[in-house]
Amino acid sequence: MLGIRAFSCVAILGLSFAIPRAVQTTHLWPHIRDFRTSFELTDPKAMFVEFPVLQQNGALAYRVQCASAFATDARMIQFVWSGDFECRVFVPGATRMPDVQLLATRSDDRPLDTRGRFFWNQLTPACIGYPDWGGRRVFRFRNMKLTIQISDPKIVEPQSFIDTTKSGIPLQALRLEITGEFDKTATRSVAGLASYKRPPPVDPKVPHGPLRCDSPA
Repeated sequence: MLGIRAFSCVAILGLSFAIPRAVQTTHLWPHIRDFRTSFELTDPKAMFVEFPVLQQNGALAYRVQCASAFATDARMIQFVWSGDFECRVFVPGATRMPDVQLLATRSDDRPLDTRGRFFWNQLTPACIGYPDWGGRRVFRFRNMKLTIQISDPKIVEPQSFIDTTKSGIPLQALRLEITGEFDKTATRSVAGLASYKRPPPVDPKVPHGPLRCDSPA
């Protein structure tokens, strides 16, 4: 039908007619079923979850995975995991950006540039309530509003802020809740930029240490 309407406009106006890309893409993206799912994750080496996002007709639209970077699940080899915990939404069978990580801020080859990645210092009592970068993160893209909520994190502060991998696993346990809703106003192809700036480190010389989360900007 969209192609027929476009042809009619050309015939009437005698002008070339281009459908805006955002409108085209919005119509092509799936209309998802709303969902809500939660997990209690108590072992960082087993901290891996995966579930489908379904279309209204029951067909598969996307898949969601969340994992600790220290988990040992065999399915983790399909993606480069980073941070202390990360979630990704992806198109099944995808091998390239952005379809392997739709929570990215840009539609290019930078999968690490995403608010789907969590660090221990963003989940401390002082920072877990920080908008966009704390325990609750909202993403709007491809006709979907996706909310990731992390609560009750068990954190063992690293002994070294230079190389946290040499001082144990900072994020030992957490409760994870993810909800998805159809949102026809979510027109981006990927999640896009945050509304708030990332909280700065308390000590600028120690970027991987505690963060200053008292005044969101």
